[in-house]
Amino acid sequence: MQHLSFPAFLWHTGLTGEELFQLLVLSSVALFVLAVRRNWIPSPRAPAATTRFEQVMVRLSTVGLLAVVGFFLFTSLHTRYLLRPGAGRYLPGEVYAYGQAKGGKMYWYRYRVAGGTYENHTFCADREVYPPLGTRYYILYSLAEPAVSRSTNIRVPDTLQYVPSLGWGRLPAGTTSSSKSTERRSP
Repeated sequence: MQHLSFPAFLWHTGLTGEELFQLLVLSSVALFVLAVRRNWIPSPRAPAATTRFEQVMVRLSTVGLLAVVGFFLFTSLHTRYLLRPGAGRYLPGEVYAYGQAKGGKMYWYRYRVAGGTYENHTFCADREVYPPLGTRYYILYSLAEPAVSRSTNIRVPDTLQYVPSLGWGRLPAGTTSSSKSTERRSP
């Protein structure tokens, strides 16, 4: 699938649940705005904005809402496209920080690609434990945009000595799921 363009990739792979939800929100807001503008739905509010300033502010807030939802939808779709099978490479990444986020426990990792250092973050595989600082996981990154990455939550063995500057096209042989034996419980 590496040779597919962005629209062709989406056509062949479909949408994930998150992307479908974002698309549904975006289209619902757009349809609602259109319906109110065409007076298909009577406005339950007070009379329509009367001053020119109020009319401009309503339009700007609508455009802003559509832009925000559209941005998140595009970002989600584009990241999945950049990390599609065959377009990414695997490298070891090292955990250097962790903390609490709204959705659960997260860790931050950094990895090196062709001399450049990149950082990203992800949720802990087990929402109850943090990986120890210095733990290495295989990271899938995009060749087209090395800053776009995803942790596989698969530990890198301590015996690994050599890493190609651009990583591997597939996970190295003998790679297994991550072991949680050395992870520690959150404070």
